[in-house]
Amino acid sequence: MPGVSHLTTRARGRSIARQFRGLSRSVLLDVPYRGERGGHTVHKLKTLGITVITALVATVLAAAVPQSATASAETSAIITKTNEYRAQNGLGALAENAAMNAVAQAWAQQMGTDNSMRHNPNYSTQIPAGWAAAGENVAAGYATPAATVDAWMGSTGHRANILSGSYNSIGTGWYIAGGRSWSVQVFAKYAGVTTPGSTSYKDATSLIYSLYSDILLRTPDAEGVNTWRNYLVNQGWPTLTVANAILYSDEYYLQRIDAAYREILGREPDAPGRADWLYRMQTRQVSVDEIRLNFTRSMEYYLNSGGTESSFVQVLYQTMLKRPAVQSDLDHWVTMSRQYGSGYVVTSIWNSYESGTIRLNTVYQGYLHRDVDSDGIRSWVPLITAQSDQAARSALVGSLEYLFMARARYPQG
Repeated sequence: MPGVSHLTTRARGRSIARQFRGLSRSVLLDVPYRGERGGHTVHKLKTLGITVITALVATVLAAAVPQSATASAETSAIITKTNEYRAQNGLGALAENAAMNAVAQAWAQQMGTDNSMRHNPNYSTQIPAGWAAAGENVAAGYATPAATVDAWMGSTGHRANILSGSYNSIGTGWYIAGGRSWSVQVFAKYAGVTTPGSTSYKDATSLIYSLYSDILLRTPDAEGVNTWRNYLVNQGWPTLTVANAILYSDEYYLQRIDAAYREILGREPDAPGRADWLYRMQTRQVSVDEIRLNFTRSMEYYLNSGGTESSFVQVLYQTMLKRPAVQSDLDHWVTMSRQYGSGYVVTSIWNSYESGTIRLNTVYQGYLHRDVDSDGIRSWVPLITAQSDQAARSALVGSLEYLFMARARYPQG
């Protein structure tokens, strides 16, 4: 049977519990956070405005999972499940925070890489400054986001974080490594955060029309408007959760698959290939952006580009960097291609800061209808290089700027 033990310590006259509890072959850890603020150390409990971090690890997965993967669909599922539990307990939904997502995702990947479940000692300084309360849940080894949240809810410390009225914002991370999942929730309270449930009927309608136009490239049908408006207005879903549901829909996947075939390979998709790529995206084996990278690595693309190393590099520069390659560039990449293969050249140019900046600007133009500013470049290029362009899409459509733009584009009277 799982073991249970309990240790209580004292800090500034307050009881801070450290618990080790068993949960279906899991180990639970509930520890206090010590944060530096204004030159002094603060110790707080979540029920008193305290910051608490809790951890959960399961020893086995209920189903097989890939060796290495990140998936924003899974992080959205964690947030959705969390907000469902909050709604069941009379609490408002937590607003998804893109910067907090980045912190949580980075730590999930760090745990997976190290094969070590532990808390992030620096999360409170990595999330945006100005929080009044903050907390963290971590977990390892659960097969699905729902199973992870259910396990957290079965533990007193983790449940307290999820159902705390002290938080209004959340960021999540999900990573697969070593055949196990690694999950993170980061909670915080910020002044000025709009309560997700307060999305007005008019704003919800404007947002839905804007999301459909920018993501699915069409006008929403009546059923879609009613469904998503209900989630936004009546169920308190954050805009980002609704946007991610659309960004990770089969319709969007197929749109991006078809575009990759036409724009990269210069032909219409074949039915078996189209179905295979859709399955890979549905099962999180590839992202909507990686299909373009894979096509660019293909022999079909190489031959379409002239079939020589120098012509291939020249086409890569024109398509990825929007400029011709000078002779020194050609000489360098031809040498790299001969040493490591053409796929190495493709990946290196794709992951370059210059390419990331161009792709980020394309995302800004597509969703905010403007060029990216210097702050956006510094903030987002490293993130999309490490994760994918989809991370930037999610953040932009969940921003206040996007809401204001949606109001102007689709006014509701």
